[in-house]
Order: sequence, then structure tokens, then C-alpha cells
Amino acid sequence: MRTNHVRTTIATELRKYSGYQSCLHYWSLLARGTLVAIAASATVGVSMVVALPVFAPANILGLAVARLLTALIYGLVGVTVGTQVDRLAGV
Repeated sequence: MRTNHVRTTIATELRKYSGYQSCLHYWSLLARGTLVAIAASATVGVSMVVALPVFAPANILGLAVARLLTALIYGLVGVTVGTQVDRLAGV
């Protein structure tokens, strides 16, 4: 029994000092960023489908890119603020 405890402790220490735990944070941010990108793309697609029958922009591609960049910035600011607010006590 004692050897299992020593192995577990050594493995935990190795993970802690090898950067394994900080790597999980990056994967979490990557997953959130991917989710924001998918949601932003879906939102822009739906808004373009709804707007184009009644609004004729001079540059459709420019409008779509501008909407996508706005949605991505808005979403990534929300992810950044959300990760910081999540660490506050009582929230």
C-alpha cells in the first residue's frame, strides 16, 4: 500500500512541475474560443440570411467579415471577463 502512495505522490509532483496543469488551462481556453467562433459564424450566417432580402449592401463580403469580427471580439471579451470573474469569491 505504501508504494502506491509514493508513486501517486511522485506522479503528482511530476505533473505539477512539468507544466501539465497549466496545459489544461490552455485547452480550456481553446475550447471556449472554438465555441465562440462556431457561435459567431452561426449568428453571422443567420443575420445575413435575414438581412439580405430587405437590405442590399454595396459589399456583401465586407459586411459579413465586419459582422464576424465584431461577434468574435465581443465573444472573446466575454470569455476573458468570464474567466476572471469566475475566480472572484462569491460569484
